[in-house]
Amino acid sequence: MMRVLPVVWRYAATSGFELSGDRVGLHAVAESLRDAATVSEREVWHDSNDRGATPYDVFIKRMVVRQAPSKVRITREDDVVVVTGRREELNVLADNIDSLVHGAERGDHLHIEYFPDHFYLDQGSEPLVVRME
Repeated sequence: MMRVLPVVWRYAATSGFELSGDRVGLHAVAESLRDAATVSEREVWHDSNDRGATPYDVFIKRMVVRQAPSKVRITREDDVVVVTGRREELNVLADNIDSLVHGAERGDHLHIEYFPDHFYLDQGSEPLVVRME
């Protein structure tokens, strides 16, 4: 059985991804990034009766992490968020998410976005906002 992550992923074509959750959920995402052997797939919990996807377009139902010989790339395939990259760079992304877990209050957020010469994100990576709920 696939492990369910207690977080909400949403996506909008105009702004990228939002990942929201409490400390436990966000830490579980970080650990899933660190634990990816070759391919790791997790279902994502969400309550469609909650606040809906608005202002985003869709809920994301699964997270797939794949090791690849490249910087981290965060993309969407239908209702799946796909995170690929070298283990070292996946660990940096996980550490960034955990920094929010260990030092933030409810409502705080972190922007993870590519810029030229970014040290761990690939140019094709979608923007990501990580929000503490």
